[in-house]
Amino acid sequence: MKKYYSSRLEFVIDSIDQIPGENRKFLDAGFLGSTEMEGKIHIEVLKKLKPSDAMTGIDLNKEKLKNFSEHIKKMINKNIHLEYLEASVYSLPFPDDFFDGIFFLEVFEHLESPYYALKELIRVLRPGGLFIMTTPNPLSLEKILRFFFVKKIASKKQLKLFKGADDHKILPHPQSVCNLLETYAMKTELSFIKQTVKLTFLPQTFFKMTFFRRLSAYFGIKSYKF
Repeated sequence: MKKYYSSRLEFVIDSIDQIPGENRKFLDAGFLGSTEMEGKIHIEVLKKLKPSDAMTGIDLNKEKLKNFSEHIKKMINKNIHLEYLEASVYSLPFPDDFFDGIFFLEVFEHLESPYYALKELIRVLRPGGLFIMTTPNPLSLEKILRFFFVKKIASKKQLKLFKGADDHKILPHPQSVCNLLETYAMKTELSFIKQTVKLTFLPQTFFKMTFFRRLSAYFGIKSYKF
């Protein structure tokens, strides 16, 4: 497995190929997100699926969901079975062990009770299935530098800079998420995605060092259910 990726899309596309078989069932939870990028990643995922695959997308934004579902089939040239539902990640309308792969991309940080959502998502993932998650990294280089060198780290300005978007609620430590998933009988792999801070005065070899790459803008998790 690759440990470092240049973009969230690269990480997600690489994950799809790790789910073998035909007639695979996928769930993309909260796929419309708060930015246009999340919807674009969903479309790119659809382009990578096999004709025998099925994709279900859920979101709480009823209007965006309706508009997206009306136009998506014109955007992709495949006969994949698509279903889009208004549903909450806290109470999924699916039976246990239902999906082969679940995408949870840039959603965790927007939830007030994200750990309850994780438990519910794992419930509907079949044994051997793959859970794929991305979220902003609280240990990014930019955040680490502010933490050590800014005097008033609890000021309104610094707190806003730390959380990023106004609707972000919590930025979890990568190991905390891995630990939680392990308690749900999951085998977890951690990757780091995209470095946004450019330190041009440093040699290129510095950027390839493990400790620096872990100070990425995002982290990604691939977790297999036992």
